[in-house]
Amino acid sequence: MPDIVGNFGSMDEAVRYFRDKKNIPTRRWDELLHGMNAPAFTIAGATEEAFLADMHKAVAAAIEKGETLEDFRQRFDDIIRRQGWKMSGAEKADNAGYRAWRTSVIYHTNVRTAYMAGRWETLKHFPYLKYKHNTVNNPRKDHQEWDGLIIATDDPWWETHYPPNGWGCRCTVIGISKQRLGTQKPDAAPTPAMRDEKVPAEWRYNVGIAAFGRAIEKTATTDPRDWLPMDPYFPDHYDRPDIPFDAPTVPLAPRTDSIPEIRQRFRDLFGGDSVTFIDPTDAVMSVTQAMITHWAEKQGGFEGREAYLPLLREIIEDPYEIWVGFERHQRTGKVRIRRRYIKGLMVGKKKIGGVVLDSIPGEWVALTMFHGSPTGAKNLRTGRMTWFRK
Repeated sequence: MPDIVGNFGSMDEAVRYFRDKKNIPTRRWDELLHGMNAPAFTIAGATEEAFLADMHKAVAAAIEKGETLEDFRQRFDDIIRRQGWKMSGAEKADNAGYRAWRTSVIYHTNVRTAYMAGRWETLKHFPYLKYKHNTVNNPRKDHQEWDGLIIATDDPWWETHYPPNGWGCRCTVIGISKQRLGTQKPDAAPTPAMRDEKVPAEWRYNVGIAAFGRAIEKTATTDPRDWLPMDPYFPDHYDRPDIPFDAPTVPLAPRTDSIPEIRQRFRDLFGGDSVTFIDPTDAVMSVTQAMITHWAEKQGGFEGREAYLPLLREIIEDPYEIWVGFERHQRTGKVRIRRRYIKGLMVGKKKIGGVVLDSIPGEWVALTMFHGSPTGAKNLRTGRMTWFRK
Protein backbone atom coordinates (compact mmCIF):
# COMPACT_ATOMS: atom_id res chain seq x y z
CA MET A 1 0.00 0.00 0.00
CA PRO A 2 1.49 3.41 -0.91
CA ASP A 3 2.17 6.02 1.74
CA ILE A 4 -1.00 7.76 2.73
CA VAL A 5 -1.09 11.50 2.11
CA GLY A 6 -3.52 14.09 3.34
CA ASN A 7 -6.06 15.58 0.94
CA PHE A 8 -8.95 15.04 3.35
CA GLY A 9 -10.68 18.20 2.19
CA SER A 10 -13.76 16.14 1.44
CA MET A 11 -13.65 14.53 4.90
CA ASP A 12 -14.66 17.46 7.05
CA GLU A 13 -14.42 15.42 10.25
CA ALA A 14 -10.71 14.64 9.74
CA VAL A 15 -9.91 18.27 8.99
CA ARG A 16 -11.98 19.50 11.94
CA TYR A 17 -10.43 16.94 14.27
CA PHE A 18 -6.89 18.08 13.55
CA ARG A 19 -7.68 21.79 13.34
CA ASP A 20 -9.28 21.73 16.80
CA LYS A 21 -6.31 20.09 18.51
CA LYS A 22 -4.72 22.26 21.18
CA ASN A 23 -0.94 22.76 21.29
CA ILE A 24 0.39 21.13 24.46
CA PRO A 25 4.12 21.25 25.30
CA THR A 26 5.68 17.93 26.28
CA ARG A 27 9.17 16.85 27.21
CA ARG A 28 8.83 13.13 26.42
CA TRP A 29 6.86 11.18 23.82
CA ASP A 30 5.02 9.15 26.48
CA GLU A 31 3.68 11.99 28.64
CA LEU A 32 0.19 11.72 27.12
CA LEU A 33 -1.33 8.27 26.76
CA HIS A 34 -4.69 6.50 26.51
CA GLY A 35 -6.61 8.99 24.42
CA MET A 36 -5.05 12.19 25.75
CA ASN A 37 -3.38 12.73 22.39
CA ALA A 38 -6.78 12.97 20.68
CA PRO A 39 -7.48 16.61 21.68
CA ALA A 40 -3.80 17.60 21.99
CA PHE A 41 -1.12 18.36 19.41
CA THR A 42 2.29 17.42 20.76
CA ILE A 43 5.81 16.77 19.54
CA ALA A 44 8.15 15.02 21.92
CA GLY A 45 10.62 17.49 23.36
CA ALA A 46 8.77 20.54 21.99
CA THR A 47 8.02 22.92 24.85
CA GLU A 48 7.73 26.24 23.00
CA GLU A 49 4.30 27.42 21.89
CA ALA A 50 5.63 29.22 18.79
CA PHE A 51 7.34 26.06 17.54
CA LEU A 52 4.26 23.91 18.19
CA ALA A 53 2.02 26.45 16.44
CA ASP A 54 4.20 26.39 13.31
CA MET A 55 4.37 22.60 13.31
CA HIS A 56 0.61 22.37 13.80
CA LYS A 57 0.14 24.51 10.67
CA ALA A 58 2.63 22.39 8.73
CA VAL A 59 0.83 19.13 9.48
CA ALA A 60 -2.56 20.79 8.89
CA ALA A 61 -1.38 21.67 5.37
CA ALA A 62 -0.72 18.00 4.73
CA ILE A 63 -4.16 17.00 5.94
CA GLU A 64 -6.15 19.82 4.32
CA LYS A 65 -4.21 20.31 1.09
CA GLY A 66 -2.85 16.84 0.44
CA GLU A 67 0.81 17.78 0.85
CA THR A 68 3.28 14.90 0.72
CA LEU A 69 5.92 13.83 3.19
CA GLU A 70 8.55 15.69 1.16
CA ASP A 71 6.40 18.84 1.28
CA PHE A 72 6.20 18.47 5.04
CA ARG A 73 9.95 17.95 5.33
CA GLN A 74 10.57 21.24 3.54
CA ARG A 75 8.21 23.01 5.97
CA PHE A 76 9.90 21.18 8.86
CA ASP A 77 13.37 22.35 7.83
CA ASP A 78 12.17 25.93 7.46
CA ILE A 79 10.62 25.87 10.94
CA ILE A 80 13.79 24.38 12.43
CA ARG A 81 15.86 27.18 10.89
CA ARG A 82 13.53 29.93 12.05
CA GLN A 83 12.85 28.57 15.53
CA GLY A 84 16.28 27.09 16.22
CA TRP A 85 14.76 23.93 17.71
CA LYS A 86 17.13 21.07 18.50
CA MET A 87 16.00 17.53 17.75
CA SER A 88 16.92 15.56 20.86
CA GLY A 89 20.36 17.10 20.98
CA ALA A 90 22.38 19.25 18.59
CA GLU A 91 24.35 16.24 17.40
CA LYS A 92 21.21 14.81 15.75
CA ALA A 93 19.95 17.99 14.14
CA ASP A 94 22.17 17.52 11.08
CA ASN A 95 21.83 13.74 10.89
CA ALA A 96 19.98 12.97 7.63
CA GLY A 97 18.83 9.55 8.80
CA TYR A 98 17.46 10.84 12.06
CA ARG A 99 15.72 13.75 10.30
CA ALA A 100 14.11 11.36 7.82
CA TRP A 101 12.87 9.08 10.60
CA ARG A 102 11.62 11.90 12.84
CA THR A 103 9.75 13.74 10.10
CA SER A 104 8.19 10.48 8.88
CA VAL A 105 6.91 9.68 12.38
CA ILE A 106 5.42 13.15 12.88
CA TYR A 107 3.83 13.22 9.44
CA HIS A 108 2.40 9.71 9.24
CA THR A 109 1.26 9.55 12.87
CA ASN A 110 -0.76 12.76 12.60
CA VAL A 111 -2.13 12.07 9.12
CA ARG A 112 -3.17 8.51 9.98
CA THR A 113 -4.85 9.42 13.27
CA ALA A 114 -6.70 12.32 11.65
CA TYR A 115 -7.89 10.03 8.86
CA MET A 116 -9.10 7.32 11.23
CA ALA A 117 -10.70 9.82 13.61
CA GLY A 118 -12.60 11.29 10.67
CA ARG A 119 -13.71 7.86 9.46
CA TRP A 120 -15.07 7.01 12.90
CA GLU A 121 -17.78 9.66 12.58
CA THR A 122 -19.26 7.54 9.79
CA LEU A 123 -18.23 4.08 10.97
CA LYS A 124 -19.74 4.43 14.45
CA HIS A 125 -23.23 4.37 12.91
CA PHE A 126 -22.71 0.90 11.37
CA PRO A 127 -23.75 -2.11 13.50
CA TYR A 128 -20.58 -4.02 12.62
CA LEU A 129 -17.00 -3.17 11.71
CA LYS A 130 -14.53 -5.24 9.68
CA TYR A 131 -10.81 -5.08 10.43
CA LYS A 132 -8.59 -4.66 7.37
CA HIS A 133 -4.84 -5.26 7.59
CA ASN A 134 -2.92 -2.94 5.26
CA THR A 135 0.56 -2.68 6.73
CA VAL A 136 2.81 -4.02 3.96
CA ASN A 137 6.07 -2.73 5.44
CA ASN A 138 6.88 -4.39 8.76
CA PRO A 139 3.58 -6.30 9.07
CA ARG A 140 2.61 -7.43 12.56
CA LYS A 141 1.48 -11.01 13.10
CA ASP A 142 -1.41 -10.14 15.41
CA HIS A 143 -2.68 -7.42 13.02
CA GLN A 144 -2.66 -10.00 10.24
CA GLU A 145 -4.64 -12.40 12.45
CA TRP A 146 -7.31 -9.72 12.97
CA ASP A 147 -7.65 -9.19 9.21
CA GLY A 148 -11.23 -9.88 8.13
CA LEU A 149 -12.75 -10.04 11.63
CA ILE A 150 -16.29 -8.63 11.68
CA ILE A 151 -17.13 -7.49 15.22
CA ALA A 152 -20.07 -5.52 16.63
CA THR A 153 -19.32 -1.78 16.68
CA ASP A 154 -20.28 -1.46 20.35
CA ASP A 155 -17.96 -4.28 21.39
CA PRO A 156 -15.34 -3.04 23.88
CA TRP A 157 -12.65 -4.59 21.67
CA TRP A 158 -12.81 -1.58 19.35
CA GLU A 159 -12.02 0.74 22.28
CA THR A 160 -8.47 -0.67 22.31
CA HIS A 161 -8.05 -2.10 18.79
CA TYR A 162 -9.45 0.51 16.43
CA PRO A 163 -6.45 1.41 14.24
CA PRO A 164 -3.83 2.73 14.15
CA ASN A 165 -2.60 0.04 16.55
CA GLY A 166 1.08 0.94 16.65
CA TRP A 167 3.77 3.13 15.15
CA GLY A 168 3.57 2.84 11.38
CA CYS A 169 0.34 0.81 11.49
CA ARG A 170 -1.79 1.44 8.39
CA CYS A 171 -4.63 -0.92 9.14
CA THR A 172 -8.14 0.37 8.58
CA VAL A 173 -11.78 -0.55 9.26
CA ILE A 174 -14.79 -1.07 6.98
CA GLY A 175 -18.39 -0.51 8.04
CA ILE A 176 -20.72 -3.52 7.64
CA SER A 177 -24.51 -3.18 7.54
CA LYS A 178 -26.95 -5.87 8.65
CA GLN A 179 -27.99 -6.32 5.04
CA ARG A 180 -24.40 -6.85 3.92
CA LEU A 181 -23.73 -9.26 6.76
CA GLY A 182 -26.76 -11.28 5.70
CA THR A 183 -26.96 -14.69 7.32
CA GLN A 184 -23.29 -14.63 8.31
CA LYS A 185 -22.67 -14.44 12.03
CA PRO A 186 -20.34 -11.73 13.36
CA ASP A 187 -17.08 -12.80 14.93
CA ALA A 188 -16.44 -12.84 18.65
CA ALA A 189 -13.77 -10.41 19.71
CA PRO A 190 -10.47 -12.09 20.55
CA THR A 191 -10.12 -12.60 24.29
CA PRO A 192 -6.84 -12.03 26.17
CA ALA A 193 -6.37 -15.77 26.45
CA MET A 194 -6.74 -16.18 22.67
CA ARG A 195 -4.45 -13.44 21.46
CA ASP A 196 -0.83 -12.43 21.75
CA GLU A 197 -1.44 -8.83 22.81
CA LYS A 198 0.87 -6.50 20.89
CA VAL A 199 -0.93 -3.13 20.92
CA PRO A 200 1.44 -0.74 22.73
CA ALA A 201 -0.03 1.21 25.65
CA GLU A 202 0.28 4.51 23.79
CA TRP A 203 -1.94 3.16 21.00
CA ARG A 204 -4.40 1.18 23.11
CA TYR A 205 -7.34 3.54 22.57
CA ASN A 206 -9.88 4.46 19.89
CA VAL A 207 -8.91 7.81 18.38
CA GLY A 208 -12.42 8.28 16.99
CA ILE A 209 -14.16 7.74 20.33
CA ALA A 210 -11.65 9.97 22.12
CA ALA A 211 -12.18 12.72 19.53
CA PHE A 212 -15.93 12.56 18.85
CA GLY A 213 -17.51 10.04 21.24
CA ARG A 214 -19.67 7.00 20.68
CA ALA A 215 -22.93 7.06 18.75
CA ILE A 216 -25.30 7.73 21.65
CA GLU A 217 -27.83 10.45 22.39
CA LYS A 218 -26.40 13.95 22.60
CA THR A 219 -28.23 14.49 25.89
CA ALA A 220 -25.79 12.07 27.48
CA THR A 221 -23.08 14.73 27.39
CA THR A 222 -24.98 17.40 29.33
CA ASP A 223 -24.40 16.21 32.89
CA PRO A 224 -21.04 17.56 34.15
CA ARG A 225 -20.80 14.63 36.55
CA ASP A 226 -20.23 12.36 33.54
CA TRP A 227 -16.80 13.97 32.98
CA LEU A 228 -14.06 12.44 35.14
CA PRO A 229 -10.36 13.38 35.27
CA MET A 230 -7.95 11.08 33.46
CA ASP A 231 -5.04 12.42 35.52
CA PRO A 232 -4.45 12.18 39.25
CA TYR A 233 -3.66 15.24 41.34
CA PHE A 234 0.06 15.95 41.16
CA PRO A 235 0.85 18.93 43.45
CA ASP A 236 3.51 16.99 45.35
CA HIS A 237 4.99 15.38 42.25
CA TYR A 238 6.55 18.67 41.17
CA ASP A 239 7.80 19.59 44.64
CA ARG A 240 6.19 23.03 44.45
CA PRO A 241 5.58 25.31 47.44
CA ASP A 242 2.10 26.31 48.58
CA ILE A 243 0.37 28.83 46.34
CA PRO A 244 1.02 32.38 47.60
CA PHE A 245 -1.87 34.85 47.86
CA ASP A 246 -1.07 38.40 46.72
CA ALA A 247 -3.08 41.57 46.29
CA PRO A 248 -4.61 42.00 42.80
CA THR A 249 -3.64 44.94 40.60
CA VAL A 250 -7.30 45.83 39.87
CA PRO A 251 -10.44 45.85 42.04
CA LEU A 252 -13.35 43.45 41.70
CA ALA A 253 -16.48 44.55 39.85
CA PRO A 254 -19.85 45.11 41.60
CA ARG A 255 -22.12 42.11 42.02
CA THR A 256 -25.08 41.78 39.64
CA ASP A 257 -27.39 39.09 38.26
CA SER A 258 -28.26 41.05 35.10
CA ILE A 259 -27.00 39.15 32.06
CA PRO A 260 -27.11 42.24 29.76
CA GLU A 261 -25.15 44.20 32.37
CA ILE A 262 -22.52 41.47 32.67
CA ARG A 263 -22.18 41.21 28.89
CA GLN A 264 -21.70 44.96 28.66
CA ARG A 265 -19.14 44.79 31.44
CA PHE A 266 -17.22 42.19 29.39
CA ARG A 267 -17.25 44.55 26.39
CA ASP A 268 -16.13 47.52 28.49
CA LEU A 269 -13.28 45.56 30.04
CA PHE A 270 -12.00 43.86 26.89
CA GLY A 271 -13.21 46.02 24.02
CA GLY A 272 -15.62 43.56 22.43
CA ASP A 273 -17.38 40.21 22.71
CA SER A 274 -14.10 38.30 22.74
CA VAL A 275 -10.62 38.93 24.06
CA THR A 276 -7.21 37.44 23.30
CA PHE A 277 -4.57 36.98 25.96
CA ILE A 278 -0.94 35.90 25.56
CA ASP A 279 0.20 33.73 28.45
CA PRO A 280 3.84 33.32 29.63
CA THR A 281 4.37 30.44 27.18
CA ASP A 282 3.31 32.72 24.28
CA ALA A 283 0.15 30.65 23.88
CA VAL A 284 -2.83 32.59 22.53
CA MET A 285 -5.91 32.32 24.74
CA SER A 286 -9.09 33.58 23.06
CA VAL A 287 -11.93 33.95 25.56
CA THR A 288 -15.47 34.78 24.47
CA GLN A 289 -18.80 35.66 26.05
CA ALA A 290 -19.62 31.96 25.94
CA MET A 291 -18.32 31.94 29.51
CA ILE A 292 -21.21 34.21 30.55
CA THR A 293 -23.72 31.93 28.86
CA HIS A 294 -22.23 29.01 30.77
CA TRP A 295 -22.50 30.84 34.09
CA ALA A 296 -26.12 31.79 33.42
CA GLU A 297 -27.04 28.17 32.67
CA LYS A 298 -25.54 26.83 35.90
CA GLN A 299 -28.03 25.78 38.56
CA GLY A 300 -26.48 28.11 41.11
CA GLY A 301 -26.43 31.07 38.73
CA PHE A 302 -23.50 33.43 38.64
CA GLU A 303 -22.57 32.87 42.30
CA GLY A 304 -20.48 36.03 42.23
CA ARG A 305 -18.30 34.97 39.29
CA GLU A 306 -19.15 38.18 37.44
CA ALA A 307 -17.27 40.18 40.09
CA TYR A 308 -14.00 38.51 39.07
CA LEU A 309 -14.05 39.45 35.38
CA PRO A 310 -11.52 42.28 35.87
CA LEU A 311 -8.99 39.72 37.17
CA LEU A 312 -9.11 37.55 34.05
CA ARG A 313 -6.20 39.24 32.27
CA GLU A 314 -3.97 39.28 35.33
CA ILE A 315 -4.48 35.60 36.09
CA ILE A 316 -3.85 34.39 32.52
CA GLU A 317 -0.99 36.73 31.61
CA ASP A 318 0.80 36.62 34.99
CA PRO A 319 -0.07 33.28 36.65
CA TYR A 320 1.81 31.38 39.29
CA GLU A 321 1.44 28.05 37.47
CA ILE A 322 -0.20 26.65 34.31
CA TRP A 323 -1.64 23.14 34.35
CA VAL A 324 -3.26 21.03 31.64
CA GLY A 325 -5.73 18.33 32.65
CA PHE A 326 -7.64 15.75 30.63
CA GLU A 327 -11.16 14.48 31.26
CA ARG A 328 -13.01 11.53 29.72
CA HIS A 329 -16.79 11.41 29.35
CA GLN A 330 -17.88 8.18 31.01
CA ARG A 331 -20.71 7.44 28.54
CA THR A 332 -19.35 8.68 25.22
CA GLY A 333 -15.62 8.09 25.81
CA LYS A 334 -14.81 11.53 24.37
CA VAL A 335 -11.70 13.22 25.79
CA ARG A 336 -11.40 16.97 26.40
CA ILE A 337 -8.72 19.32 27.72
CA ARG A 338 -8.97 21.72 30.62
CA ARG A 339 -6.28 24.35 31.09
CA ARG A 340 -5.84 25.87 34.53
CA TYR A 341 -4.17 29.20 35.25
CA ILE A 342 -3.38 29.30 38.95
CA LYS A 343 -2.72 32.51 40.80
CA GLY A 344 -3.53 33.19 44.43
CA LEU A 345 -5.15 36.59 44.98
CA MET A 346 -6.37 38.04 48.26
CA VAL A 347 -9.30 40.44 47.89
CA GLY A 348 -10.24 41.62 51.37
CA LYS A 349 -10.96 38.38 53.16
CA LYS A 350 -11.70 36.51 49.93
CA LYS A 351 -9.19 34.21 48.28
CA ILE A 352 -9.20 33.61 44.52
CA GLY A 353 -7.36 30.62 43.13
CA GLY A 354 -7.36 31.00 39.37
CA VAL A 355 -9.16 30.40 36.08
CA VAL A 356 -10.23 27.15 34.42
CA LEU A 357 -10.43 27.22 30.61
CA ASP A 358 -12.26 24.55 28.66
CA SER A 359 -11.50 23.68 25.06
CA ILE A 360 -14.26 23.93 22.44
CA PRO A 361 -13.80 23.79 18.65
CA GLY A 362 -11.58 26.65 17.58
CA GLU A 363 -11.12 28.42 20.90
CA TRP A 364 -10.84 28.27 24.67
CA VAL A 365 -13.71 29.45 26.85
CA ALA A 366 -13.45 30.36 30.51
CA LEU A 367 -15.69 28.10 32.54
CA THR A 368 -15.13 29.53 35.97
CA MET A 369 -12.98 31.61 38.24
CA PHE A 370 -12.27 29.64 41.35
CA HIS A 371 -12.65 31.33 44.70
CA GLY A 372 -12.19 29.56 48.00
CA SER A 373 -9.62 28.41 50.54
CA PRO A 374 -5.91 27.86 49.88
CA THR A 375 -6.64 24.12 50.03
CA GLY A 376 -9.24 24.49 47.31
CA ALA A 377 -6.82 26.46 45.16
CA LYS A 378 -4.30 23.67 45.56
CA ASN A 379 -6.85 21.24 44.10
CA LEU A 380 -6.63 23.11 40.81
CA ARG A 381 -3.22 21.51 40.43
CA THR A 382 -4.33 18.53 38.38
CA GLY A 383 -2.89 16.91 35.29
CA ARG A 384 0.40 18.15 33.82
CA MET A 385 2.13 21.35 34.96
CA THR A 386 3.35 23.00 31.75
CA TRP A 387 4.75 26.25 33.19
CA PHE A 388 5.56 27.74 36.60
CA ARG A 389 6.96 30.92 38.04
CA LYS A 390 10.45 30.41 39.43
